[in-house]
Amino acid sequence: GLFLDEFICYNICPIGKFGNVTDNKCYSCDSSCKICSGPSEVECVECFPSNFLESNNSCQNCSIGCQECEINFDNCSICVPNYYLNSFSCQSTCPISEYGNNSDWTCYSCNDSCLSCFGGLNNECLSCFSGSFISNNQCYACNTTCETCEIEMNNCSSCPDGLFLDEFICYNICPIGK
Repeated sequence: GLFLDEFICYNICPIGKFGNVTDNKCYSCDSSCKICSGPSEVECVECFPSNFLESNNSCQNCSIGCQECEINFDNCSICVPNYYLNSFSCQSTCPISEYGNNSDWTCYSCNDSCLSCFGGLNNECLSCFSGSFISNNQCYACNTTCETCEIEMNNCSSCPDGLFLDEFICYNICPIGK
């Protein structure tokens, strides 16, 4: 059987249409279906991009930012432009401790020394974990007497419990006169 559609006979009806074997004519699928077996919204065989095929043969939208998804709405395989793919989810920004690679629009982990970063190397840090300070985009450990430090390892900005801060130095006992 051939199917008639707009004065042309087809072996298989064009995309968006299905062949009715009763009268051998092509009819429109539901607008949510790319390919279908009948006119109903639950007779989809294939969906348009940014949709996925539900188990009831209906097409549902993927989550926001997701260009293509599979199995369910938030299992993304491709993101829309300017969204990053991160663990099958599309996000406008990557989570802390990750950076967005603008060549493949994927989130990658920062170097272990960085709290936040703009790349994966140890000299591409934007911020550091507590107990470290940043210099030239690289994180360095504070002196062990400091809880936190700034600018350099011996320039304490806070002290661990039991120590006292005076002029950027942590002391066991406050200096004389203080």
